[in-house]
Amino acid sequence: MLTLYNSQGAPAYPLTVSNACITHKFDGYDTLQFVIPIESKDYPNIAEEIRVRTDDNLFIIKSIDEHSDESVIDCSLDLDDWKQNFYPEFRRTDSTLSSLLEEIKPVNWSITGAQIAPGRKTVEASEGNPIINTTPYFLLGRLSEVFGVVFQFDCVNKSLHVIDPTLYEASGEYLTDELNLKSIGFNGDSSDFVTRIYPYGKEGLTIASVNDGKEYLDDHSYSNRVISVGWKDERYTIAENLKAAAQKKLTELAFPSRSYECSVVDLAKSNPEYTFLAFSIYKVVTLIDRRRKTRINHQIVEYKEYPLSPEKNVVTLSSS
Repeated sequence: MLTLYNSQGAPAYPLTVSNACITHKFDGYDTLQFVIPIESKDYPNIAEEIRVRTDDNLFIIKSIDEHSDESVIDCSLDLDDWKQNFYPEFRRTDSTLSSLLEEIKPVNWSITGAQIAPGRKTVEASEGNPIINTTPYFLLGRLSEVFGVVFQFDCVNKSLHVIDPTLYEASGEYLTDELNLKSIGFNGDSSDFVTRIYPYGKEGLTIASVNDGKEYLDDHSYSNRVISVGWKDERYTIAENLKAAAQKKLTELAFPSRSYECSVVDLAKSNPEYTFLAFSIYKVVTLIDRRRKTRINHQIVEYKEYPLSPEKNVVTLSSS
């Protein structure tokens, strides 16, 4: 059920719409879209920047696409609190994710899960240069990139939760056209495929001292060919940290980028007997592709959820 807020920002009344869809995105910035008839009694109260609440989160109307008899309404998460403060310059060195989030978070928000990203990093625009004219909202994106994490936002309870998607492992859910898979679209791309990486940090730092004298890392899990690439990131001043980052990057590059868009019968939403097949963003599920005769684990990187019509749900899977 959707609840429409008034122009003063307070909950007003239930909103009756069709085709409401919540898109759970990999980076955590979920969206809400719904269709409302122009003749609806609620339509005059629909306007940009009005808040709409779902069962689990709070959104703001950002786009109204009106047609002859109905309008398509697009909403983004209500993250205005993160856009209030302003930093003419922002640069922090040798800092933990926990300390940085505590520094920039709005006073009425809480942070959980930040300890999942250990270590200290430098947050800056480029080596020695601060990020200029920025807000906490923009800095969240930079922190996500630097620490290799994503964020989930609970805008109702004003809570940010830190997630490392790489820590998810296959948990037993599966997709098969014999049970819960209605249709499948496939996309494969190996244009960035490599099996060997030569990483370099600040001032020519290499990984040789912590890698048996070799300046490169190999990953032949997909192919035994040697395909090399160089990679430089001057944020790294410690060989061990550079090696860990390079190994993570190579793991992504050493396998073709493959994604599937799957229209699913979301059985767990309609039948309690199938709770073991529940889907959610970041879960690693097993896709049984009978056409290609493969059974491969893929991570859910996007999940379109239709709360009132779970038979329309769509999951996007990726091996990268």
